[in-house]
Amino acid sequence: MAGNAYWSLALNHVGIKMIATDSLQWAQSSMTGRHPFFEVKAMEAREALMRYDHVDFILCSWAPDFSPEDWLFLKQWRQHSPRPTLLFIGEKRGATNSRLFWQQAHLQSSLPLQKVNQQFNSFDFIQEQFFMVR
Repeated sequence: MAGNAYWSLALNHVGIKMIATDSLQWAQSSMTGRHPFFEVKAMEAREALMRYDHVDFILCSWAPDFSPEDWLFLKQWRQHSPRPTLLFIGEKRGATNSRLFWQQAHLQSSLPLQKVNQQFNSFDFIQEQFFMVR
């Protein structure tokens, strides 16, 4: 769920090695999807979890609100070992992520994450934030 990989590019610029994956289903009807900022491997999130199980963290951005794929991914992640830190960028109970995801996700708060969200400005009409999921 890397989308057009804007976050992957930004984190890569500050020295964090990134692997961006996305199903790219949304990209078929989006001009932005045809021009990713960083290389995106076409892959479902659950497949990426199995293939790249050596990563330190997973960052999912703007999961679609019309599909249970985010919830299915979360269920698989909870059963997976090792379990990398899981972060979602989205609008809680808004335009991103499925209703089931928001009902079942256990969100973890931390002072550093609160500080990030205080400084984070959305570039769009979506009021997204960073969420750590456990």
